[in-house]
Parts: sequence; structure tokens; C-alpha cells
Amino acid sequence: MTETLTRTLRSTRDLRMLPGLTRGIPLCEVTDGAQVERIDAASMDILENVGVMFRDPVALADWKTAGARVEGEMVYPDRGLIRDLIATIPTDFTYSARNPADNLRLGGPHSLFVPMTGAPYLRDLDDVRRIPTLDDLAMFHKLAHMEPSQHSSAHHIVEPCDHPIS
Repeated sequence: MTETLTRTLRSTRDLRMLPGLTRGIPLCEVTDGAQVERIDAASMDILENVGVMFRDPVALADWKTAGARVEGEMVYPDRGLIRDLIATIPTDFTYSARNPADNLRLGGPHSLFVPMTGAPYLRDLDDVRRIPTLDDLAMFHKLAHMEPSQHSSAHHIVEPCDHPIS
């Protein structure tokens, strides 16, 4: 290649998003059926008997409407309700982009790339471990948007701790 062509290729950015992934190999089951049943039974027992605290009146009203037992801020959904709710979740869906040409399938054999979520610390360019700030979060979102292999950054890449949470 000539030096001019090499320089042109390096300086010309291709901003098209990379396609999502479609798995072509079978799933690898890491637990057997009996282990899955034990985990399921234990988690259902926690939901039914220990409950989950919700501090949002709208969420509490939604759980009550769905049929869960609600006592104050504690919600105790029974396993039948949980199974009914799980049955309404689609196995896959289309993750819609602003540009419909960039829409992606997610679920089933379809995967996409997103940055990791909620890191409590970061290591800066001076190799110092520190708590992230809101400015760090903005910078990581900008970096993710520049990278065509990242399909979304619609979550907290780092957990900023420099502003009070209401």
C-alpha cells in the first residue's frame, strides 16, 4: 500500500454499527435439571416468605393489582403469580435504534454488545483507583457511542458518587 492510501484508511472512520451476534453453537447447560429446580424452589421461597421491599407507591399498587400480597412496603408474590408474569416475557425482541437500519434482535440465539455496568471504582490514566464521578459517566458514554462494536450504552457504565441521590 502506498503511504497516502494507508493514511487515508487510518483517518477515515467507518461509523456503521457492527451487526448483532447470532449464536451458531448449542447452549451449554452448566447445571442439571435437579439443580435448576432447587435454585427455583429456594428463590420462590424467598419471594413468598421473605418478600421484597418496594419504596415506591406506584410499584406497590402495581404489585397489588397483579395479585401479590402487599403489607406496607413489603411485597410477597406467590410462585404462581411469578410464573404467570414470566410467561408473558417474549423469548426475543427487536432492540429499536433511532435509525431502523440499526435495529437488532435480542434474546434466543441473538446477542449484542454493551459496556459493563455499574463499576464502583475506576482506575485513571495515572493508575490511581478512585470513585467515579458524573463527568466520568458522561465520558464513558461518549466513548461507547464512538465505538461501532458497542450496540448500546443505555445504562450506568460506572456508578457516579459525587452527587447526592434523592
